[in-house]
Amino acid sequence: MNSLFRKFCLSSFIFYLCGLTSSQASEDPLLETIWDIESGKVIKHEELIEHFLGSEVIYFGEKHDNARQHEIQLQILETLISKGKRPSIGFEFFTIGQTSLLMNFTQPYAPIMNMKSKDQNPESVLRQALGWDHRSDEEWSYYFKLIELARQNQLPTFATDIPWGLSSRITRVGIENLHPTELSLLVDTGLNDSEYEELMLQEFTNAHCGYRNEKLFRRMYQAWIARNDAMAQSIVSTLEANHQNPVVMIVGFGHLRHGMGIPERVAYLRPETKQINFFMMEISQELSSFESYLPEFEINGRTFRQDFDYLWFTPRQDTEDPCEAFRKQYE
Repeated sequence: MNSLFRKFCLSSFIFYLCGLTSSQASEDPLLETIWDIESGKVIKHEELIEHFLGSEVIYFGEKHDNARQHEIQLQILETLISKGKRPSIGFEFFTIGQTSLLMNFTQPYAPIMNMKSKDQNPESVLRQALGWDHRSDEEWSYYFKLIELARQNQLPTFATDIPWGLSSRITRVGIENLHPTELSLLVDTGLNDSEYEELMLQEFTNAHCGYRNEKLFRRMYQAWIARNDAMAQSIVSTLEANHQNPVVMIVGFGHLRHGMGIPERVAYLRPETKQINFFMMEISQELSSFESYLPEFEINGRTFRQDFDYLWFTPRQDTEDPCEAFRKQYE
C-alpha cells in the first residue's frame, strides 16, 4: 500500500463515518424535524430540552464538518445554561493531556492564565497550543464558539481522546507491540467482541471507498476501541467529581452507534448513569422515510441497532463525494 493511500486511510479513520455527500434534498419534509426514537414521533425543541434537563450525560452526535449541526449544539447549550444548568463540556477532538489548556482558557484563576501575550490574543494562543493553527478558520470556529461560551459562563471543559500519536501507533503496529508506558495510557472496559469487530471492519471498508486491508483495519479497530474506552473513562471521571452538573459530550456520531459505543462503555463503568444519546443526521440525497435512517445490521445472528434516543435532521454540508475525488487520483 503506497504512502498516499496510507495517509488517506489514517485521515479517513479520524473523520470516518461522517457520511458520503450528495445533492441536497432541499424540500425534504424531515428537514429540521426532531424525533423521539422510542415513540417514533416528532417532538418540539422545548420537549427535547425538557428531556435533557433530567440527564447526567448528553451526547451531541455530530458530523464534524456540518455547520448547521454546530449551530444546534451552541443553541442547546445556551438554552441549558439559561435554565440554570452548568454542564461540563467534553470534546472528542482534543486529547486528554490538553484538558489543562482548555481549563486555563475557560476558568482562568490569575491574569497569566488568560493566555494573553503582547502579539496574540487569547484565542490565537489557545488555538496554537491545541495544535489547531493548521486547520481552517471555519473548522476551528465550530469548536471555539463552544469553548468561548464555556469561558463566558466559567464552565469546566475537558478533552477525552487518547493522544494522536498513541492512536497512530496502535494503527501502525497494534496494541500488542506498544511500549509499557504507552499501554499505561489505555483504559479497557472489556466491551469488545468478534461480531462488533466484524461490523466495524465493514464500516471501515465503506469509509475507505470499498478498499479493505484486513491487517490494517484490525489495528484500526484496536485504536477505535481504545479511543472509545478512553472517552468513556473521561466522562465518568468528570461526572463523579461533579455529579450535580451534567456532562455534554461533543463527539462524532460514529462513536455512538450500534449499542457498543461510548454510552454503553459509560454504563459499564458507572451503571447508574442517566444518559441521552442525541444525534444530528444529514438528510439523504433522495426523499426517504424516517425508518430508513435507522438500519439494522446482522452479524452471525446478532442484530446491531442504531441506539439513539433523539434524532434531529439537518441539511447536508456539501455535495461532493470524497471517494470520487480519491478515485480520480488513480485514473
